[in-house]
Amino acid sequence: MRGPVRLRTSVLSLALGVALTSCHAASTTLPKGPTRIALTMTEYSFAHPAAVPRGRAVIRFHNAGRVAHRFVLIPLPAGFPPIREQLRRPERAVVSPLAGVVDQPPDASGAMAVELLPGRYGLVCYAVDRGDGQSHALKGMASEIRVR
Repeated sequence: MRGPVRLRTSVLSLALGVALTSCHAASTTLPKGPTRIALTMTEYSFAHPAAVPRGRAVIRFHNAGRVAHRFVLIPLPAGFPPIREQLRRPERAVVSPLAGVVDQPPDASGAMAVELLPGRYGLVCYAVDRGDGQSHALKGMASEIRVR
């Protein structure tokens, strides 16, 4: 009876070694997690990194201002003028947003996930001040982020 017990033990040891090696190999080949981008909104500006890597990203936003803000992320086509310049033109080019959020009250925080391709992206706040009826974008709350 000693023979079969030794054989089973050897086979079990071999199987355990293969399983551990497979788990180790799998753990080193897991895909990279999404890039985390911090975005802070105040009157009347955005704070964010100037450039980020391409791929999956989670944008964590926070309204550190005293009024509600609503931002939209817009992929900008090649040759598109700087976003602030485009907002001041009498005739504006039509672009489609990639993602956005509804009005975020003061001290609100949240997150959104996006897939970013290389290029330029505009960040624009479309909230409107109640007092003067002017959009935050026209008060300077528009900026760009580059994806490498």
